[in-house]
Amino acid sequence: MWCNCRKKFRAELYPGQTPLCLHSLATHFLGDANGLADVLPDIRFPRASIAFDLAGQAFSLQAEAYGRFTIIEQWFSIDAVTIDLQLEHLKDAPQRRVRGQLAARFNLLDDISLDVRAALGPAASHAANQTEWAPLTFLGTIPKIRIAILLARLLPASASLPPELEGLGAVEFVDLSLSVTPASGAFRIAGTMQNLQLALPLGAGQLCIKQLVFEFDRNTSGQLQCKLSLDGSATLLDIAGLDAFHFALDYNEQQQALVLSGQVDARLMGQPVSLQAGYRQHAGQRSLELRADFPQPWTLADIPGVVSLSLGQLALSLATDGQQQTWRVSANACDFQLVDVIRIRNGNLSLFSAAGQTGLSFTATAAEITLDLPATNGAAPGLKLAFQEIRLLRLADSTSNTQAADGLLPGWNFLADVGLSFSAMPGPLDRFLTQQLQARCRVNRDGVKLEASRLTQPVVLRIPVLGEGADALDVGTGILDVENIAITLGKAPALSAELCVGLPSKLNRIFGDRTGSQEAACRVFRTYDPAAADRGLIRARLSIHQDGITLAMLNSPFAGFDVQNGKIRLDLGEFGLVVIDLPTLSLGGKGGFSASGGFAIDRERGLRLPLTRCARCSPCWPRPCAPTTARLPTSSAR
Repeated sequence: MWCNCRKKFRAELYPGQTPLCLHSLATHFLGDANGLADVLPDIRFPRASIAFDLAGQAFSLQAEAYGRFTIIEQWFSIDAVTIDLQLEHLKDAPQRRVRGQLAARFNLLDDISLDVRAALGPAASHAANQTEWAPLTFLGTIPKIRIAILLARLLPASASLPPELEGLGAVEFVDLSLSVTPASGAFRIAGTMQNLQLALPLGAGQLCIKQLVFEFDRNTSGQLQCKLSLDGSATLLDIAGLDAFHFALDYNEQQQALVLSGQVDARLMGQPVSLQAGYRQHAGQRSLELRADFPQPWTLADIPGVVSLSLGQLALSLATDGQQQTWRVSANACDFQLVDVIRIRNGNLSLFSAAGQTGLSFTATAAEITLDLPATNGAAPGLKLAFQEIRLLRLADSTSNTQAADGLLPGWNFLADVGLSFSAMPGPLDRFLTQQLQARCRVNRDGVKLEASRLTQPVVLRIPVLGEGADALDVGTGILDVENIAITLGKAPALSAELCVGLPSKLNRIFGDRTGSQEAACRVFRTYDPAAADRGLIRARLSIHQDGITLAMLNSPFAGFDVQNGKIRLDLGEFGLVVIDLPTLSLGGKGGFSASGGFAIDRERGLRLPLTRCARCSPCWPRPCAPTTARLPTSSAR
């Protein structure tokens, strides 16, 4: 101890001497109302420094203690404590001022260590009344800790991150704030990480997390509350993305699990929609689900005046198949409408992906619709439409017409497979029309296109026997048929079809029969053969459009020619190779007629015509000459 003439004294306490006890110290210098004895153990300080200022009526104390002291059972303990205390106006109780601080090294669950501080002194609202003390609250910061470790220490093992968000566990939270009030046993851990660019895989898509918020609270009753909030954007599928999402993982103490909830501003097929996030329990498995229940039907797809699809409920769920996660789409209360005639209210909505295209597939249930046709002679004919799979595809506006396949265009595209059947048709039509057929419907911004393999039955041509008696010749049976019909309605109306002609099956007999049989000696024409793969039909494509009518041959009426991509390959062996374009006939809108075709001689093999000099014209007659050949230049004609 030492003193000076200004009535200031200072004393030091060293280990080995009688230590200072926290409870006694608080009672003597802070009064009975300080509450430290109720919330802290009676820590003994073996080292201290005390100073008195009798003139200024001031007192100060600094003391240190080391050991393991429990603050909140099973949660917090401290290893080292430092107290720093100042008192002023010791003799004037109304004016007495107390200022102090406790600093400690905290251990959270004996695993996470951090430095904390607590202010000592009266409550701010009672600064003039020294009997009212502020609750002792320790404040500190956890500098860095992984989210997985934090959750594992604070929550039961069952409250782990869901599989879809396991990647969050590796994220290190920086500067989590800690607030502990030993008197009530309550404490709080919280922190925010902003301006993140954290990417997490989510099925075939990706979450981009921009902000993380962590909050953990233990209240005065010992109940735990934990919330992990995520904000950002995401891409789930080619057809679905999240413009903004707010997910929250809340700890449910009853379930002892983290429960997902949240709000999502999403786009499905380019259409904005608000969804709620959660988990769906199915067959003993949980799956992440984004769901919306619409008070009014929500229009997902719309080609004005042509086709629309509205939904009453929509759900995007992340299903796990083995090691792979895939997104699935489901919907209820579907209302599908095609023009103003066809309306389907029941069906299943799902994803489809084929040939680099992704969209929605609407499979209609009990979607058989009968359209009444004009009645004739008391009959009530009808056309039954049986819708099977309906596909909705939306291509980005940046997609060019050359990039879009299968006649698809940027924007909405609608494709449907439809079964058609006629009933109660008048006699001639009933025999002529195909009773059941399959058709495909395509709708986009350019209009409607209907495609069918056929509408009518082939017409059989029965050719009478030519000649009489021994000269009679049966040339067989031929057919006329129309296949692959396409009707386009919209900006550029058009009709196209394949005209098929089957020449009488035995027409080649007009060139003679093989000796002793009724088989043709040679095959000059392509003739009808129902057993052949192409049935021996001569095919031509008829197109009717705004610019006129076009008839293009698709194969040759002559047998033995190799037709590839609209060209006839005439292989003459050693004499060369000629490629002949099949002819196209055109009739313009103003009545002009044109025909096109052409041929090309193979550049490498050329064309050599066998030439034998006429004996009577040859100067070397009657001496015979060897045959010669002449090579023609490569040429093309149209």
